[in-house]
Amino acid sequence: MIGPNYVATRAYDAATPIARTAGVTDSGVGAKYELAASKRWIVGIDGLYTPPTGSAFLTAGNATLTGNLDVAYALSEATGIGTTIALSTTGGFAPDGTHARFGVTTPSFVATTRPAPNTQLYAEYVYVSKIAAVVGGRAFADAGIQQLLGTNFELDVEYGHSFIASTPLRFQYIGAGVVLQIP
Repeated sequence: MIGPNYVATRAYDAATPIARTAGVTDSGVGAKYELAASKRWIVGIDGLYTPPTGSAFLTAGNATLTGNLDVAYALSEATGIGTTIALSTTGGFAPDGTHARFGVTTPSFVATTRPAPNTQLYAEYVYVSKIAAVVGGRAFADAGIQQLLGTNFELDVEYGHSFIASTPLRFQYIGAGVVLQIP
């Protein structure tokens, strides 16, 4: 299961908040298959299907299909690097109000380390080749901590920042999530 993620945004004019919107992103389902792992390598493929279930200003407006190639390499028992290369077909609203489909390529690179058995730190760089039907790419980085609190509960907190010249398309975020494993 994917999402829904709750999102709240603010628009600014000369550093003064002028509008706030909030809602949920599209939710979806996916499946992953991992090839036989070696001592240092893990390779997987996965697919995601996300129908347009989100709030009006956050939905893609039609189904999004994504295929991922995931590769991870253990540098040591506590530290690793990895990449995901995603290919998607999605959609969105064009400036004239019509709906348009477009393709997106999203490579990402991550480094992780475990300073303690129940704690993992990570830093990630992501490039999205197209962020709207008529808008090019954007890169962002995030970093965070994942903490196991017991055998079936995980807490994840992260900070992200985009790299793009266009001020209206820049963002920063703080995210938090939980994972509850049901035995």
